[in-house]
Amino acid sequence: MADPYPYHRSSSGQQLTTHGHGSVTSKSVVCASLAGVAVGGPLFGLLGFSFLATLTLLLICFPLILLFSPLLLCVSLLFVGALAGFAAAGAMAVAGVSMLAWSYKEMIAGGHLGLWFGGERLLIKENHPPYQHQENRLIKIQ
Repeated sequence: MADPYPYHRSSSGQQLTTHGHGSVTSKSVVCASLAGVAVGGPLFGLLGFSFLATLTLLLICFPLILLFSPLLLCVSLLFVGALAGFAAAGAMAVAGVSMLAWSYKEMIAGGHLGLWFGGERLLIKENHPPYQHQENRLIKIQ
């Protein structure tokens, strides 16, 4: 049977034949088919094997899963509770460290090591140069 479209026209108007270097021969089709079968055949075989293995293991394990489902449920709830406990402990640790940092910042604020008590600031130690030695005492600031 003759090719119904023996040539095509390019944008410049020249006739282009389809039987040039871009032609597909029957030999290249056979080689490509053999390569596809050589690569795809084992892959389909492995696909079928893994599917059958999955179904077999599911059929074996399904009764065990049904039998031990109450135990598995309790264990999963225990695991979730343990994770929640560790998350709460971590959150409390972060809160504690941030409170210690805030307390330290409040005590050092203004160049005085002190704290507020009853609306009054009590100093533990005044910020003096190192050559003036004074004993540690509480001083009421007004």
